Amino acid sequence: CEAEIQAALVPWGLGFGTGLESVRAGVVASTIMIGAMAVFVTVQFFSLVVPTESYKADAALWRSKGVPYPEMQELVHIPAGLIAVVDAAVLAPFPAWSAVSVPRSFVALALFSLSYCGVLVLSRVVTGYWPYGFMKQLEGVRFVGFVAVQVVVVCVFGVLMTGLLWGRDFLLGV
Repeated sequence: CEAEIQAALVPWGLGFGTGLESVRAGVVASTIMIGAMAVFVTVQFFSLVVPTESYKADAALWRSKGVPYPEMQELVHIPAGLIAVVDAAVLAPFPAWSAVSVPRSFVALALFSLSYCGVLVLSRVVTGYWPYGFMKQLEGVRFVGFVAVQVVVVCVFGVLMTGLLWGRDFLLGV
């Protein structure tokens, strides 16, 4: 059964060796994948959502009802990025460079970004509203450009997470 599991994991860059080495490879690969997505969420929230008038209006509306909306949103969005960086810098197994398939990571990150944008469109179709106010300006070609930028941005965060892991290993002499 282990041979079948290894064969299934190899295309995703997770099937290296057997036993503990394979687990380590999977942990490192997931550190990059999940870390890039977490940093993506944190940065995108503060760069795309917070500065908009619709976010400020929502914050004012909820604050008038006694709900600390901005603080709640920060509590949701800040820890993800911080935890991802700490995980990559301190907690991920050593050495990271031998356990990661960078091309496969980029494919998976691009698929994540495309899937997330698909969920945004689905939300628009089902509710008649975009989930974020700034998206009202993204119709047609603009939305396609937005999706392309999201794919590039999440892949850049994947590069940064990979660089963080590899740099950590280099500095520690692993």
